Amino acid sequence: MKTKRSARSLGGMHPDRPEDPADEAGPQAPGGHRLARAREDFRAGDFAACAERCRHIAAQAAADPEALHLLGAALMRRGEIEAGLSALAGAQALAPMDVALRIDRALALAMAGRLAEGIDVLADGWARQPGEPNLAAKLGELLSDADRFDEAERVLAAAVGRAPRHVALRCLLAAEYAGSLKTEAALEQLAEARRLRPDNVKILVNIGVLYQALGDLDAAIGHYRDALAAGPDGQSARPNLATALLTRFDFEAGFAEFESRLLLGHIRVPETAAPRWRGEDIAGRRLLVTAEQGYGDMLQFARFLPPAARLAGHVTLECHPGLERLFAALPGVDRVVTLGQPLPEADVAVSLLSLPFVGKWSMAGLSETIPYLAVPPGGAFDLPDDPGMLPGHGLFKVGLVWAGRPATGEVYVRRSLNRRSCPLAALRPLTTIPGVRFYSLQVGAAAQQVRASGLPIVDLADRLGDFADTAAAIAAMDLTISVDTAAAHLAGGMGAPLWVLLAPGQADYRWGVAGGTPWYPHARLFRAERAGWATVVEVMAAELKRLVEARSHPDLQPGVCER
Repeated sequence: MKTKRSARSLGGMHPDRPEDPADEAGPQAPGGHRLARAREDFRAGDFAACAERCRHIAAQAAADPEALHLLGAALMRRGEIEAGLSALAGAQALAPMDVALRIDRALALAMAGRLAEGIDVLADGWARQPGEPNLAAKLGELLSDADRFDEAERVLAAAVGRAPRHVALRCLLAAEYAGSLKTEAALEQLAEARRLRPDNVKILVNIGVLYQALGDLDAAIGHYRDALAAGPDGQSARPNLATALLTRFDFEAGFAEFESRLLLGHIRVPETAAPRWRGEDIAGRRLLVTAEQGYGDMLQFARFLPPAARLAGHVTLECHPGLERLFAALPGVDRVVTLGQPLPEADVAVSLLSLPFVGKWSMAGLSETIPYLAVPPGGAFDLPDDPGMLPGHGLFKVGLVWAGRPATGEVYVRRSLNRRSCPLAALRPLTTIPGVRFYSLQVGAAAQQVRASGLPIVDLADRLGDFADTAAAIAAMDLTISVDTAAAHLAGGMGAPLWVLLAPGQADYRWGVAGGTPWYPHARLFRAERAGWATVVEVMAAELKRLVEARSHPDLQPGVCER
């Protein structure tokens, strides 16, 4: 769900000011000509010249807040952080009611890593001018960036109360509500925003996003189609429509719409002289498959590389660092190039996530592609025992992954992605089940939580150098339990026993909205409700206990992924 950032941007060029205030004041205005030239320098990206002119103006007229404002913005762009902040502080002291200046100073403080100070600057401005919507909008955004979500909601709700016809404020408030899973409240705000701006494409798309999060795919698709019908800007709704169709497992229509991401510039399209493969005969030709999106996406769509290789004479795959050894073992992949390295010559090229559309492969046979990932030769993994635990021989071995990479960016997307991660402490009920040995397959900063938690989990992070290592560790497990992150797609692609823990409000094309998923039909999905992780972890713990106990009765033993 996208929201519009404040209309203010660091740099001293503001839409609510005359283009050249010096001209408006008259030719005798102090420094007027120099200030106009300084603005031109800033627009041209010559921040050194801009700063020099502003210093001359300040030397002649020390009480010129506009020159100090522009000086501060130019210095910030030059990386002279402290000098820039000092100039902006001086400008604000001279013009405390200048909204654009106050917002720019707050943004500069946030850029300098002093987010709390930037919030204080805006909070002071909001207290002075409680009816100013731009102050409220930016204050709400910075509070959200600081994870002070309740405060952001209060500020934005108060601002909407004072300016009920301000559509941008309603959209920001809706994003905060949606991020906190207050979806009905978010829809109320967007419904009113739509009443005020009935043909606004972003509002229509955002309503569709929320219905999709609720699992109402028909309503979501309807709103995306309304956005498409609203005018040329409606084309931006096509990737959203694609994901809704794919979430409904309507693969033919979904992947056709999904190609719009290429036309709209939503993804990286690498520079290559090779024409795009559009499904024509490529027998004997060199095919370059380029990397797209994240690690999980690469692992999920790697299943289409072997059939593509059967059509081409030679296949080169570009991939993210850490995937090279794993993907080099894929049948038909002749060469692997790490993302960021020069791309080799090729006859045709295609983005990895376009393969099912271009190749027109039947999605009905997804299960027949599994397993498509395997441990590279010589990759056997010997599981260690923790010195403080009983020997692990005969115990049921479970690998755990509880966190994905921290997300950044727009509030709703950021919070939705970060919600996929589960606090390790929430998994404590699993670790009390007798007969189970848990191994952490978690990498990155979250891996450090094992030692701090005190839970009986063997940490394997130091031995997981890349995805080939992780694949070997997964192969040594009786079961992998993972949140929606790359490890889940790796275990799924290997055909390894897999339980996936899905966050509250998580509904996307990989996992659908209910039941299992055709992408990994052997996996069992555990979906958390809005209340959070506790209930679903209890269900999972009971199922794991049942599974472990059944091992002692082979005739009654259920499958790991039995529902």
